Amino acid sequence: MQVAREVVSLTQTRMTVTLTSDRVQKAYDEELAKAQKSVRINGFRPGKIPLSVVRQRYGAAIRKDVVQTLVQQTIASLVEEEQMDLVGYPMIEQLDQEVGKDLSFVALFEAFPPIHLDQLSSLSVHRPEVEITEADVDEMLLTLRRQVATWDVVQRPIAAGDRVTLLLGEKPVDGDVVAELDDVDWSNAQLEQLMLIESQPALDGLDALYGMEAGASKMLDLTFHEYHPEKGCSIDVVVRMPVRVEKVEEAVLPEVDAEFMARYDDQESADLESFRGRLRELMQNEVGKAVTRILKRGVFLQIADLNPEAQAPRALVGPELSRIGKTLETLRGIERIKLTGLDQDQRMQRFTGEAEQSARIALVIRSIAKAQSLKVNEQRLYEAISKVAMLYENPGQVFEFMLRDENARRSLEFDVLSDQALEWALGQVQVQSDVVGYREVFARIPSALAG
Repeated sequence: MQVAREVVSLTQTRMTVTLTSDRVQKAYDEELAKAQKSVRINGFRPGKIPLSVVRQRYGAAIRKDVVQTLVQQTIASLVEEEQMDLVGYPMIEQLDQEVGKDLSFVALFEAFPPIHLDQLSSLSVHRPEVEITEADVDEMLLTLRRQVATWDVVQRPIAAGDRVTLLLGEKPVDGDVVAELDDVDWSNAQLEQLMLIESQPALDGLDALYGMEAGASKMLDLTFHEYHPEKGCSIDVVVRMPVRVEKVEEAVLPEVDAEFMARYDDQESADLESFRGRLRELMQNEVGKAVTRILKRGVFLQIADLNPEAQAPRALVGPELSRIGKTLETLRGIERIKLTGLDQDQRMQRFTGEAEQSARIALVIRSIAKAQSLKVNEQRLYEAISKVAMLYENPGQVFEFMLRDENARRSLEFDVLSDQALEWALGQVQVQSDVVGYREVFARIPSALAG
């Protein structure tokens, strides 16, 4: 066997492998002999079929299987000899398998890049500290009432608390920024429904809708505030967008009675005070999840930045792009409007960037787990599965399914492992408390596209 190596990058190696025709022929002859004993052909006794007949009937298929097996065995041998930590199966870029000649193939191997974890004490992360106030509980209670409100169409100017159906205009075909409403192409415009709550911490500009009525059009200048953990602050993304109001609806809120409280409280609170206490507990749980997401992205991306040469492997970025593509189909409201303001190139740039960041985070988590010999805590895994299962009508059946289903279990295993990796990382970096409000902590969570 001859092997020629080409270092493509820190993580990629291209190998051109040649196997002699004698080796290929020997393997082929052995498989042909096995087939002679096992195949059945009318007119011949089992095991007595002439090799020429077997070769004529099955020779091409046997040779194909032999070549595939030899390639797989050779790759496995190379991986073991080189001690490669591969991301996935190598990509076969070229295969030459002409009968009677040497077998050669070109394979691209992609390995996990090394992540160095010896300078973490220089990193600093802000841990949000949130105290839930009575006003926060009031706002959550109002939000829950709005979720089950009924809606009446009204013929009046838009006001706070209304639900508004908008037609979002597209840019002209030439891609220039829309300057006048007369330039707007409404033929392919998309409908979007928004609830205009009194405060929208992630967005400025929607207040320009107030006072408009159904049928009215306006050019909106929207400013989205996106929090960047690595920068420790928000940056503004400005989108200019034409909109037309299609419908204005007014909420009819339900009373906070026993029936309403039973919708959200499986412990059946006896009165409003105990229900508010239960709401506070649920809100605190959501804060805990939000803080964990913020810390993971902040800490793990900083660790990745300490290793700039360790770029995310292609085999990790691809699945992330697929996940983001599926997420896009479910986006609504603010995130959907934000994407409407981006052209195709901007969308792809953003999506690819999101995918690469998520892949880099996964790479860091894997490196920490490997370096610290972390194993998935089974008790935590069962608790995580139980929490998901409890969201369904038959939690017991869902729990058993998720235990057996490899894909569902693998996803939760990674979540648990990432929690364990975060706990270790927080013990290595400098952690500073950052007192923030209830709404602000959720504004700091990465966008819906981020993993």
